[in-house]
Amino acid sequence: MKYFIPVVLLTFLSACVSPVKVVQKLPDANVGALDVANVQVSYSDLTAEKIRENDAKRAERAAKANEEKISHKSLSDLIVQLLNEEIAERQSSKTVPVDVKVNIDTLKFANAGLTILLGDSDQLAGSVEVIDRKTGDTISEFYVDIIKGSGGLLGLAIRGGGVREGMASDFVKETVKQLYGKK
Repeated sequence: MKYFIPVVLLTFLSACVSPVKVVQKLPDANVGALDVANVQVSYSDLTAEKIRENDAKRAERAAKANEEKISHKSLSDLIVQLLNEEIAERQSSKTVPVDVKVNIDTLKFANAGLTILLGDSDQLAGSVEVIDRKTGDTISEFYVDIIKGSGGLLGLAIRGGGVREGMASDFVKETVKQLYGKK
């Protein structure tokens, strides 16, 4: 019981923190008027290693279960697909041709044992750079940090599967908010 109040306070405080830190704000005239021609995703070396490890574990689990190899998109393909889908829904009057470069520098999956005992979190974070295709200048840059915490058996059950896909979806939603404003 003595830990209940601090946990509740931390939960409310963490909900108030914005997942986006703007480095260079997109000019108001460009918000919603972007023609995204190319989306490129890259990783830091450490994140690339974590992705390789995660893919190997998924393949190992599939082999143990005597299943065919789990087919899934790479994280970069997933982010590109989700961004392109969201952008296609929002593009109307395309006026500023841009490229979007995403550099994922943090990828962390919660440890099941730690989640049950103390609570743990999943995290996907990286910078997003919007580049004017005509001039090559960066017209906007921001950092998106998606953190999803869970604790105890209930938290682990609520967390469920599809964590990577859920974090990628939230990352894309925050990115699109910066490019096209709130929907």
